[in-house]
Formats: sequence, structure tokens, C-alpha cells
Amino acid sequence: YDLFRAPVLGGAPQRIVQDLGTGVSLTPDGSRMLYGRSNNPVGMFRVLTANTDGTDEKVVLTEDNNRFPELMTWSADAKQFLTLPWEGANGAYGPVEVRDGQTGKVDALVPSKRMYWFDLEWLPKGRGLLLAYQRLPNIFLGVQIGFLSSLESPLRQVTNDTNNYQTMTLSADGQTIAAVQQK
Repeated sequence: YDLFRAPVLGGAPQRIVQDLGTGVSLTPDGSRMLYGRSNNPVGMFRVLTANTDGTDEKVVLTEDNNRFPELMTWSADAKQFLTLPWEGANGAYGPVEVRDGQTGKVDALVPSKRMYWFDLEWLPKGRGLLLAYQRLPNIFLGVQIGFLSSLESPLRQVTNDTNNYQTMTLSADGQTIAAVQQK
């Protein structure tokens, strides 16, 4: 896919990134973006950063396609980013990897053998992490929203019902969550 930027009040869209393989995460100040490019080179994926106009593109990480991250998001201070790879280190299921924003090296790993995480958002000012998750093996209970005050803290449920919550996003001030609720 290609990523375009369009003026809010109208005008021609402008292509800023080509061959996009993931969603895009913006730094809290909106100056840089983080995204993935799959099968580039063949059999590998890359995580890249660039200015929001597409300039100054830098490769942060290159790995085998089996570990392609489903999701990525910047930390509140933009010094780290989180990834949710398809397959975690040492076969962990559904881990969150905390990576250095400059080198892409794993700083920490938050494994979970009893949960699969679908979406994540780091709250402003490092106040915690919101995530959409599903407890295993009870996959029929739906995807719920949870909160971690730190990567070492226990998960606190935000929702606890039979619905699924998808495409979670946060307001800029981190006070409001929006998600698609599937009944």
C-alpha cells in the first residue's frame, strides 16, 4: 500500500510513503512516523521511521518475515517503540517487545502465554498502555480492552463483556478511547 497525506480543507493528496505493510504510528509530537515494509528484501521485513512528510526515511530493524510485527506504537517519549510480532522470541505467544527507537534492538519482552494482544496504544506522558486482548484458550469470550500502568504491572480490565473491540484509538490527551464494538 501507499500512504497519502491530504489537506483537511481540500486539495490534491500527496504520496509520502510507498510499499507500506503496516499501519502508521506517529511520535507524540507528530514529527516522525513508524511503519513496516514487508517482503523487502524478499523474505524479510523492515521497520522504518521517517518525517511525517516522508523525508529522512531510516531503517530501524530488519528481520525474517515470520516475526513481522502486527502492530507498532511509539512510547510517550519517542525513545522506544512497542511491537507485536506474529511469533515472539523463544516461541512466546503474543509478546509485546519494547524496542530502542534508534537501533530497533529489544530492550524488554513482555510475554503472555495466556493472552493474545490485538492492538496497543501507549498513553501520553508514559501513564500506561491500553491494549485489546483475548484470553486463551477462551477465544469465544471476545476481544476486550485492558490497561497496564507499567509493563511489569498486572492487566486491569477496562471492558468485561461478550463484545469484541477493534481498531482502538486514543484522543491526543489520552482521556478518551474510541473503538469499534462488535456485538
